[in-house]
Amino acid sequence: IFIAHHMTTEVRPMIVKPIDLHAAVLSKYRSIKRFAEAAGWNYAKAYRIVTGEQDATVGQAREILRLLEVTDPADAVALFSMI
Repeated sequence: IFIAHHMTTEVRPMIVKPIDLHAAVLSKYRSIKRFAEAAGWNYAKAYRIVTGEQDATVGQAREILRLLEVTDPADAVALFSMI
């Protein structure tokens, strides 16, 4: 990922530290079951996505970001760079 800095033509890579999706879900929802209920998904689907066994679709990724209250684009990239 590259970010162009304003007022310059220089383009530098953005350093993103990965965020563990599973840890983020457990931190907010205490369990994958509660996260699945909040997302309106069955447990198996939520488990596969949260643990990285299954890729999230764009719509599912948006829902995850909404549920985890992620609004910073760098945090969104960091969250999905681990899975």
